[in-house]
Amino acid sequence: MKQELGERMFASLPAVYEAADATGDLARLLGVFEALFFESEHGDPARLTLPGIESGIHAIPALFAPIGSPTNLTLRTPDSFMHWMAAWLAFEPHALFTPEALRRIAAGIVPLYSWRGTRENLRRLIALCFESVHEVHIDDRPSTGFTVGQSLLGEDTRLAQGRAFFFKVDVHTGPPAHAPGTPDDAAAFERQLRAVIDFAKPAHTAYELRVHLSPQAGWPTAKVPGRQ
Repeated sequence: MKQELGERMFASLPAVYEAADATGDLARLLGVFEALFFESEHGDPARLTLPGIESGIHAIPALFAPIGSPTNLTLRTPDSFMHWMAAWLAFEPHALFTPEALRRIAAGIVPLYSWRGTRENLRRLIALCFESVHEVHIDDRPSTGFTVGQSLLGEDTRLAQGRAFFFKVDVHTGPPAHAPGTPDDAAAFERQLRAVIDFAKPAHTAYELRVHLSPQAGWPTAKVPGRQ
């Protein structure tokens, strides 16, 4: 049975108010608030039906479920809310990522903060942010001298002392989530990757990045030059 507008709130009042409302003015006044707070059930097509604050309260848990509720995967954070959530979780380079990528990042980044500033944190964060990456090697003690069987002349040899607070990152990546890949995709990927490393690394450190691209990615197979 459908309720008259105002009946739900009016029924919650003490009986003395119900007996005193001979004109129905109180019921009509309460009907205004009922339309604001609750979903209307009167079913009158001539009246404007608003969703009501009650339905918004029920939807609040979905705002904080980036990958969906365990019982209902369709109830998840709206795309328009994902950048705010990522910023709220202190993921600074969120503007470079799509809402779908941010869902994965937001769902997994909080446990990584216990390793903040470490090599393990950077490795896990890169794997979390980029599904196409299949290997990350971080050398936080790069050798600067000539080592037989390891050194490449002109690349990792130098006639000087080692650099303090310096590390190297080698990232091996496969095809991107979208296809086909283009040189522009490679440049965008490197931009995102550098933003993630800059976000995760200690502020006083410098690094060199080398990206090894899979031939199947459709990108050039040469290494992306590292910058310090």
